[in-house]
Amino acid sequence: MGHNFGRYAVSRNPAWLLGGEERDAPGGEVTHWGLPEVVLYDDDPQTGISYPDFTEDDGRLFISEAQKSIARVHEVPGWLLDRLWTNRAP
Repeated sequence: MGHNFGRYAVSRNPAWLLGGEERDAPGGEVTHWGLPEVVLYDDDPQTGISYPDFTEDDGRLFISEAQKSIARVHEVPGWLLDRLWTNRAP
């Protein structure tokens, strides 16, 4: 099957974000990951969201994505970004 007609696109709905922080450890730096948060979804579970691109502008984060013939840009709300950094593993 071609790239645009794969049968696994539904696994990309919803799309998730999680925050990670590098911390010093005895063997070098390790990444401590937070809890995942849903950032994009479509009401139709059969709709696959494309692989997103991220853009930061003046402290604001935007995600661009496409679904076949539709392209969109979404701003990630500040409260959601804050949650990514407060729901971290100890």
